[in-house]
Amino acid sequence: MGSHTIRHSVGGFITKILRKNADIMDAKHLLFKIYTQDKNWNVFDGNPSGIEINTSSSGKMILTDDYDNFSTWVGTFHNNKLIACGRIISRDDNNLLEIERYPISIKLKEKMSISSMQNLVELNRSAIHRDYRNTVAWPCLLYFAFKYCAKQKLNAISTTSYQKVIDMHKAIGFQIIQGEGFKYYSTDEKKAEVFLATIDNSEIYEIIKKIKKIIEVKLDQVS
Repeated sequence: MGSHTIRHSVGGFITKILRKNADIMDAKHLLFKIYTQDKNWNVFDGNPSGIEINTSSSGKMILTDDYDNFSTWVGTFHNNKLIACGRIISRDDNNLLEIERYPISIKLKEKMSISSMQNLVELNRSAIHRDYRNTVAWPCLLYFAFKYCAKQKLNAISTTSYQKVIDMHKAIGFQIIQGEGFKYYSTDEKKAEVFLATIDNSEIYEIIKKIKKIIEVKLDQVS
């Protein structure tokens, strides 16, 4: 992924790549709290991603999976406290993104295969501390992720079944690949929609502009 340094600071919120192991463990702990406690995620044994609940060396409960070694972790801080996180993942040793381990269509597999879109990353595992969900924390996290993709000339794909996230993605111009929604597990209530933004069509750059505007509006509201 390269070692370019990007840092975004606005309104007392600082977003950056997490390089310290302690910060990454804090992100995985935040994921555990938000996903398993707030969202009631069920971590199934033998899941395709290798997701597990583990304990860090400091005794914190954390979420881990097979893509930990293929991830660039991003975090947003406020008053030196990690209050939001997400990750940008590259392909595993089998050249697969996480989404490709699940029952997606042949058409989508061909569209995102390494032969069709080599410089493709997946944005996932985002979490916002409950006390910061109506602040600029989430837009800052998204802004940083897409700026990173622009700097590295990367296309970005992501999935979600949560309506609030779908609405945000639509607001920033992160386009749904129509007809390619799927269920991670047959027992899921809703399909996850698939979103794609490319560098070549300038979609990444347009998204950055829209998120910047959202941040400005939110800051004006609290000033």
